[in-house]
Amino acid sequence: MDGIKENIKEFTDCLRRCIELRFDSMKLAAVEELSKMSALLLTYLILTFPIFFALLFLLVAITFLLISAFGVVWSFFIMSAVLMLLSIVLYLLCPPFFTKVMLRTFCSMFFKKENNDEK
Repeated sequence: MDGIKENIKEFTDCLRRCIELRFDSMKLAAVEELSKMSALLLTYLILTFPIFFALLFLLVAITFLLISAFGVVWSFFIMSAVLMLLSIVLYLLCPPFFTKVMLRTFCSMFFKKENNDEK
């Protein structure tokens, strides 16, 4: 009987260790994926700032060009209307686009591709 008790105790210890190692593995995988997501987010943020300022300066330049044709007040009204229309179009078109992109990105990060042609 002592042999069976020792085997059961050894089995439970091995099982407990296996579960602990599995949790550690899951934690490491989560840390890896979160670091990838953070790096991707930071990269997009860093790329967005120069594009934002380039667009801002372009809009100011277009406004100055319109001043000579329409005057100061009307040129600002025209640029405001253009920006409002652009905002409405982006509001209507971007959520489905960003949802698909983010879904694809997260799926590729969290789910590993399995090769069916492995021999």
